[in-house]
Amino acid sequence: MLFERRALGLATDLVRQLFFRPSPFQLPLRSLRAKRPLGSRGSVPQAFSHALLNIPDVDSAHAGASLLCSDYVKAIYAHLRNLEVAMAINPIWRDVTGSVWRILIDWLVHGQRQFRLHQQTLYITVGIIDRFLQNYPVPKKSLQLVGVTVMLIASKYEEIAPPMVEDFAHTTDFTYSCAEIRLMEMTILKLQPVGYGLAKYLLELTLLDYASTPALQHYTGYTEVSLLPVMQCIAKMLERLNDGNMKQLSIKQKYENIKLLRVSCLPELAFTRAYAYINKLSNSHCSHK
Repeated sequence: MLFERRALGLATDLVRQLFFRPSPFQLPLRSLRAKRPLGSRGSVPQAFSHALLNIPDVDSAHAGASLLCSDYVKAIYAHLRNLEVAMAINPIWRDVTGSVWRILIDWLVHGQRQFRLHQQTLYITVGIIDRFLQNYPVPKKSLQLVGVTVMLIASKYEEIAPPMVEDFAHTTDFTYSCAEIRLMEMTILKLQPVGYGLAKYLLELTLLDYASTPALQHYTGYTEVSLLPVMQCIAKMLERLNDGNMKQLSIKQKYENIKLLRVSCLPELAFTRAYAYINKLSNSHCSHK
């Protein structure tokens, strides 16, 4: 039997039709319900919570889309919430000072732009470095080796055509050889757990100027008040950046690119506006206590 070439989603639906047809000896569920006597329990109307009446179903438009996995959205987000707790970074571990850490990340951002890697590659890189350093003490002189090796690992995972080991060695001005990078790669892969969860920098920044609707709180599981400490930290970071007290500017310069919509130049990210919003939210929370 020959079939014409179909898209993946259509092919999946075709397989279901061919191999997962209901048995002719089984009545549909709707037919069974219809034959129940009116006095049985099946005639009792189903109860719903009033708390969800005003929450729109954001996945209803994708109910028939096989590739969007709308049937598994709740399970996926529940899994991510569990990972967020299980894979949290231990705040006590860090022996690296803040200035050294900022220099390392600034250098990695420069490397990500140089190789034109995806955004997610950078986020994965930072996440793996965090989790590796909290389990494996690394001297300050080897931090660059760890950083460049982790970016190599992340690019293999995320990029279609990742840079070669020689390319990463070149970014260090051959301070580290290809053999040293490969050896560090084996060390990291032996200690690094296979799962991790990350949050994107831009998504966190949008919390500064985003209306927290009931629907948003329902699907994310967070309220504005619960996010207040994180928002205050971001506002302090914006203050240092706008006052010129931050020397590491690779991230700001990166998001000045027109391809990234020049989001680092948005007036909404000015510290005065962000701080005013957070103060308003904080005062509102205190007045309700």
